[in-house]
Amino acid sequence: HMSHDGVQLAYKFAYLIGRNIYYHPQWHILGLVARRVTMQDRRMNEKSREIKEKSNPPSSMNGLFSEDMSTSLRRVAAGGAVAFLVVGWLGK
Repeated sequence: HMSHDGVQLAYKFAYLIGRNIYYHPQWHILGLVARRVTMQDRRMNEKSREIKEKSNPPSSMNGLFSEDMSTSLRRVAAGGAVAFLVVGWLGK
């Protein structure tokens, strides 16, 4: 328990002083980076959304399973598998 908290504290401190882009060790495993959304990011997102809407005809299933969603699901599944293996390993 103490080592887990120590690792989390080290990650948070390194993030605070700008030495690490990951806030949590779990986020590092999943490849997630926390960052502030700027107005430029919003504009780029709206432009890419407009381009996608123009290139893809509307349908009932359009956007239900996007590429981003499937990538996120794969990362969550991989993180869950790693957590399951670690918990199983620690339980022995």
